[in-house]
Amino acid sequence: MHPHPDTTTAALRRACAACLVIAAAVCAMAQSAGPGLRYTRNEVLHGAWWELLTASWVHLGWLHLALNLAGLALVLMMFARVVRPWRQLSVLAACGFLACVLMLALAPRVGWYSGLSGALHGLFAANAVILLRLPDPALRRTAITAPTAHVFEHWLHGPGFGWVLLGGLALKVGVDMALRSPAPSWIGGPVEPIAHATGALAGLAIGWLARPRKSRRPRYMVG
Repeated sequence: MHPHPDTTTAALRRACAACLVIAAAVCAMAQSAGPGLRYTRNEVLHGAWWELLTASWVHLGWLHLALNLAGLALVLMMFARVVRPWRQLSVLAACGFLACVLMLALAPRVGWYSGLSGALHGLFAANAVILLRLPDPALRRTAITAPTAHVFEHWLHGPGFGWVLLGGLALKVGVDMALRSPAPSWIGGPVEPIAHATGALAGLAIGWLARPRKSRRPRYMVG
């Protein structure tokens, strides 16, 4: 016997809310610790390797944190049936770490970085790739949490929806790169689009390495 869809949706919402609370608590603790946890290239090169792990969780300010948590809530709810909400946090942390590693290796001009935005781009990319790789149209139709599914119902019958998500993400990252400004933004500092790009690349890799389930029965596409 399988749970009633309404019960399933309610359970997913509770799981997403719990994950959001955990992420908010980790970010709040990192925020209280101060900017010493952010990614600073020179410090990492001189041994402060832990900044690769902590940079995503400390923010420019409380407004910056609130905006990123709002983005996380949207991504968690949208993809709640693609990957278990608890594992979404693991993917988020992995994307944040890999985004910083890629910045260290490929972007020497980025002197410092903090915030969840790079990890969020990665989380979105990973889920989009997993959707793209689902072999069964029935799985795609049940992967996106309502009411989003009703908006994209036509695309969910084929792999096109995954391409639409990835295309939109690529466009967004491209616009970020093109409009890059060194001036401080209203969130308390400059936006670093390279972190968005490296986060997205990390998410693409994680999504490709994931193993989507082939059965129509499981509630989650990746368990």
